[in-house]
Amino acid sequence: MMLGRYRIEAKLGEGAMAEVYRASDPEIGRAVAVKVLKQELSRDQQLVARFVRESRAAGALSHTNIAKIYDVGQVDG
Repeated sequence: MMLGRYRIEAKLGEGAMAEVYRASDPEIGRAVAVKVLKQELSRDQQLVARFVRESRAAGALSHTNIAKIYDVGQVDG
């Protein structure tokens, strides 16, 4: 299954707000993890804004024990 440019391979887990998938980015040949806001929460614009803010905040961090954020965006709304 494709999600934007990412090929979803398997579900890794889920939390209260989102699900995490093992995926690949065929454009650059890299294995990635994709975190997706749960569909029922994606209608709440405040939660969507919070999800994006948290992604940007995490993307500003650089440490060997913190996952790197390469992309944030929306697919099909």
